[in-house]
Amino acid sequence: LKPVWRQRACPPRPRQRPRPLRAGHARPMHAPEDDLCLFVQYPNREPVLRELPKPQSVAEVREALEVFDDQQLLVDDPQTKSQCSLVETVDQLYDGACLRITVPR
Repeated sequence: LKPVWRQRACPPRPRQRPRPLRAGHARPMHAPEDDLCLFVQYPNREPVLRELPKPQSVAEVREALEVFDDQQLLVDDPQTKSQCSLVETVDQLYDGACLRITVPR
């Protein structure tokens, strides 16, 4: 008799080739390569994962994330992850970036 932990009720699944990691996180399996995966934190909320088609402008990002004109869109620094800067160009966004939406006081 084989030990219980060695018996398999189902045949083993075939191994899938691992996808490369990008920007410090694993890409969701259903996200196409031309999409951008962002962690977005709305005011007084927990961060949520949003997948967007690669934007051409900051206005497209604001519209897709439903950011109002009086709110600021901040992105974490990719090296330090502790500092934020105002999103002024699309080049500041990267796959796996953490965005914060804030209301200036």
